Amino acid sequence: MLKTIRNHHNVKNFFKRFADQSELVYFGYVDKDDDAHIYKGITFTPNCIDTNYCHGTVSDYDVTAFNRESEYRDLVGQSSTIKWTVVAVHLKIGGLPHAVIDGKRHPKSFYNSVFIRFPRLRRAGALLNQINPSAGVQFELLARPDAGTQISSFMDDSMLQRMLTSFTRYSVEIDNDMLYVYSPLETRSEKDLRDMLAEALWLSETIENRVHMAHPVVAV
Repeated sequence: MLKTIRNHHNVKNFFKRFADQSELVYFGYVDKDDDAHIYKGITFTPNCIDTNYCHGTVSDYDVTAFNRESEYRDLVGQSSTIKWTVVAVHLKIGGLPHAVIDGKRHPKSFYNSVFIRFPRLRRAGALLNQINPSAGVQFELLARPDAGTQISSFMDDSMLQRMLTSFTRYSVEIDNDMLYVYSPLETRSEKDLRDMLAEALWLSETIENRVHMAHPVVAV
């Protein structure tokens, strides 16, 4: 119990230091029923707990970082709990298809929850293999069956090659005008958070640039 309390205190402290260094405001706990602040996405469950909530503007992007603890159940009722670190970036473009790039490391109960909540998502590994075969081995792509052309407009070989070197511990979700980066591994320091934020901002800008090159998108 003492170790758990001490660890909780340490995590809270380095989130506060991260917020100060990144010019974010630290809020702490957020009620999951507060629609003005809660971020949902694939990691959200009705019983999830969000803590260490930080929010602000970084590099002209609206950014939120927080911890999330969620419980997932598989089809036979077995449950598993995952503790996430989440960085959410509000993109400057909208209309992007719902897609998840995942490292295939989560329990079956998590994927069961995703497919129940988002029944239009399908495994789309063939598209990844087409763009970058190594990424097709490392990552799982979940997307709507009709979204391949739109995803190909912003996901190319060079982007996936960079992700192979710096996103192996993360999962990424893109939905309309939001980008989420998730880490299911323990985040041990504010440096881990800064690295995660830097990668989320790089990916946000890269996707926006690719989309703008392919076709104009209405700003949000």
